[in-house]
Amino acid sequence: AVFALPEGGSDRDGLYVPANYNYLHGFRYEDITLQMDLDTDQNGLLTIRSPFDVPLSTTRLKSTKGKGMAVDLGVGVVVGGLEAGFGASGLGNHITWTGTELTTYSLSNLLLGNDAFIEVGPVPQPDQRIELPVNYTGNVGYSFGRARVVGEFSHGFQGNSFHGGAEYRFGAVEVRGGGVYSREVWDPA
Repeated sequence: AVFALPEGGSDRDGLYVPANYNYLHGFRYEDITLQMDLDTDQNGLLTIRSPFDVPLSTTRLKSTKGKGMAVDLGVGVVVGGLEAGFGASGLGNHITWTGTELTTYSLSNLLLGNDAFIEVGPVPQPDQRIELPVNYTGNVGYSFGRARVVGEFSHGFQGNSFHGGAEYRFGAVEVRGGGVYSREVWDPA
């Protein structure tokens, strides 16, 4: 929804309030865990503590049916050359996986040269509800004459990120520069 501001300076001036509802349909869920337990003797050579130890095992939790939802909300304001906004993406973001099955694979001895894994399952498991964190974003921008500067900060699933830049228009040619900080790395643009 867009709400006009009193005595706006341009047709863009206003308060913007967007909202999205996302229905999520999951096609495949995989959660694989690997565990390795290597024991050594006093000389540093591989050894086995007991015949019942399992030195290498992996579990696979899977499903092919999932349903969920997420909501995105935001607010932005534009007044003259200034614009600012804040949003939250993925509020309540979750998928509940049904028909989940667990299969375990284990190798009982690493020293015999036998590479055949012992498979147990699949064993039915309770439904799995998987949630992702909310992604929060704030932005600010300012246009003056032929120039424009913008910046955006985000915090969420991928950690913190920042996007910023500036441009200047020389008629039909625009010169732009900026940078991105994401996953603890700066990249120029």
